[in-house]
Amino acid sequence: LITEGKISWRGRGEVTPPQPDYDVLHARGLIVCPGFIDLHCHLRQPGFEEKETIATGTRAAARGGFTTIGCMPNTNPPLDNQATVDYVKSTAATEGV
Repeated sequence: LITEGKISWRGRGEVTPPQPDYDVLHARGLIVCPGFIDLHCHLRQPGFEEKETIATGTRAAARGGFTTIGCMPNTNPPLDNQATVDYVKSTAATEGV
């Protein structure tokens, strides 16, 4: 049972019958969780946008159920200085999902 966007109950067996104001989703065989975390993403922006951008990478992550990602420093320039970190954060805020 999800109440106000949070998992409030889970279990097997009998459940209170749905009320008229309930949205029912049959999720047998599916996973219900707050979101996955991937700390090894290759977003490749700046420098290698032909491989992946922040926009395409974050969209793919979100479609896969990932709510948090950490990008690897294999960019050009490398993601190892404040200016590049600021660029990635700014781009993610405007173009990311």
